[in-house]
Amino acid sequence: MTELITWSDLCVPKNRNSIISNSVLPFLKDNPQVKLVTMKYSLPGHSCVQEVDRVHSNIEKAMNKTDFYSPFGLIRILKQVHPRHPYSDIQMQLGDFKDFQRTAKLSNYKIVPFRSVAVLKFTRTLHMVNYKT
Repeated sequence: MTELITWSDLCVPKNRNSIISNSVLPFLKDNPQVKLVTMKYSLPGHSCVQEVDRVHSNIEKAMNKTDFYSPFGLIRILKQVHPRHPYSDIQMQLGDFKDFQRTAKLSNYKIVPFRSVAVLKFTRTLHMVNYKT
C-alpha cells in the first residue's frame, strides 16, 4: 500500500483540525511504504459516513437498554448489538494513546482554513500539507 485515503464527516472539533492532521506525520514516519495520505471530508448526506452514524446509533440504543458497570460489560453489549455480524473490539493499552495536541501547536497549521477544507494531502517527500477547499 502506497496511498491511504480516509473519509470523515465535517465535524471540525472532532475530525477537521490540526490535532488530527498532526497524527498523520508519525504515521508516515512509521510506515515508509506509504507515500501519500489523503484525508477527505464528506458532504452531508452523500457518503459512507452515514454507515458509521448508523453503527453509533445502534450501539447507543443497546447501551440505553442495558446497565453496565465495567469495560467488560460494555464489550458484552457491543457483541450483542448485531448478533449475526458481531462487532469486534480492540483493547488498547496506555502506550497506544499519543498526545498530538502538544506537537500540533509547534507546527504552522494556522494557515490551513480547517472550517472550509474538503481534502488534505500529506506526502512523505514534500514534508508539507496540501489542502483544497
